[in-house]
Amino acid sequence: MSKALTKEEEASELAALEAEIAQLAADELAAKQADEAEKSSASKVATVYGDMVHPFTSVRHTQDPVHAEIDGWVQSQIDAGKMVLVTD
Repeated sequence: MSKALTKEEEASELAALEAEIAQLAADELAAKQADEAEKSSASKVATVYGDMVHPFTSVRHTQDPVHAEIDGWVQSQIDAGKMVLVTD
């Protein structure tokens, strides 16, 4: 049977849990920033098979590598194998 916690023990446990949550949030943020840094290190994109027009920005992408913002649509084309990241 568990014993009832005193107010000090309860406050101590709560502080420990809050610290753990803060650490997990910091770790998640660091991982997200690392992913973004990895994406930005590959500064150019090129199409694999021919010209593609971005449906939201009307930017034409070709087989010649160009600097481009990696947004959701471009990332989905990379994931599908229709575009590639080109590192310098």
